[in-house]
Amino acid sequence: MIKLILKSLAISITLYASVVFCLHDSVSKRITENFTLTMKLIKDRQKLVIFTAFSINNELSNKGNSTSVNNDKIKNKIDLLNDTLNIENNHDLLNYKSYIDDKSTDNIDTIRTTVTSSFNPQQCREYKTCTKYSSLYSLSDNVEVSYIYKKPMDSNRYITISSPIYYKNKLIGDVNSTLVLDNIDAFEGYTLNRTTKNLMAVSILKNYDLTTKPLKTVKYQLDNTNMFVLEITLIDIILYHIWLWLIIFPLTLYILVKFKLHHENKIKLVISEERRQIDELTGLFNRAVFNNKNLKYNINRFGACVLSIDGNKIKLINDTYGHDVGDQAICVIANSMKQIFRESDYLIRTGGDEFIAILPNCKVNHGKTLATKLAELIESNYFSDYNLSISASIGLSYCRKYNELNLALKKADINLYKNKKHYS
Repeated sequence: MIKLILKSLAISITLYASVVFCLHDSVSKRITENFTLTMKLIKDRQKLVIFTAFSINNELSNKGNSTSVNNDKIKNKIDLLNDTLNIENNHDLLNYKSYIDDKSTDNIDTIRTTVTSSFNPQQCREYKTCTKYSSLYSLSDNVEVSYIYKKPMDSNRYITISSPIYYKNKLIGDVNSTLVLDNIDAFEGYTLNRTTKNLMAVSILKNYDLTTKPLKTVKYQLDNTNMFVLEITLIDIILYHIWLWLIIFPLTLYILVKFKLHHENKIKLVISEERRQIDELTGLFNRAVFNNKNLKYNINRFGACVLSIDGNKIKLINDTYGHDVGDQAICVIANSMKQIFRESDYLIRTGGDEFIAILPNCKVNHGKTLATKLAELIESNYFSDYNLSISASIGLSYCRKYNELNLALKKADINLYKNKKHYS
């Protein structure tokens, strides 16, 4: 069974490799399309954050000489937008992060900017999850896209999109939205490695963090400081249709098992058929072999020399020494036939001390030579404790086609009895 499993494993892998080879271009295209679509969804969220911040900034700029900012009003505006957009998932909500400690500030010109208790300065500096510490260059497009990061006691990966809120040219907060990357199909199963190149934070998505050279690289720039790079490797192509291999493998195993059982049954049938055609005493064929397909085929194709063989005075041996000695005499004839004729010849015990030898592709002259050698060999073999020997009478004929076999056997018998008169 282990051999079958290993064989089916090898076959299924080979078949699946062929599928991968044929479909790798289309698979690569689908992965690319999925990645691009996901990036566009993030880009749309980015646009929403920028638009919301722009709307709030525009409203604050219309306050004229007012020196107060009400954080609750800004938050209410964002909550209303969340309701309007029917955003229910907490991770997808638009949020407002204030950098001023009072809900209502009367003197925005003199206040020392602080932050609310939910603000994490370390996370903001390290991963750019806010705009408070962003450079002018980073905010030149009015958005800050954070690096990928994890929260304490949380295995999920996050990305935060922030857009600054200003009042009288002072940064007072930002609108932000945090996305859970592990909830997005395009990021599932991928490791994210970050590197920096020319002031650009490059997040590389790669399957299982393998070091193999990518087959294809897809780039998508989210803002002026963030770029996502998808590296499509061979493992991506292999795993994309892995479900297909999970079907091919058991199916292959099933077919091999069925084939093996069929083959074993066929062998058992052949062995059973051969045993049915074998004479137990001599190991030669019995009369059942006359219906053998191979015998018919060989006679029809090559023709055959037919010899009828009969032991002389075997009945006398049976009567004098017993049937066990008579059986030994019969075996002497059978063993002599095995020595003289080819393995491909059909050597048959038809009953008692009577035998037939059918020699496909053997001419009459050569058949006569073999008959003489057989008779000499039989007489030269002594057997039993009584040191006995026997002789055999042989008649010969020729058969060109299988349908002539009965006639050839009759002719061989006639010639046998002519020969047997010499031993009477």
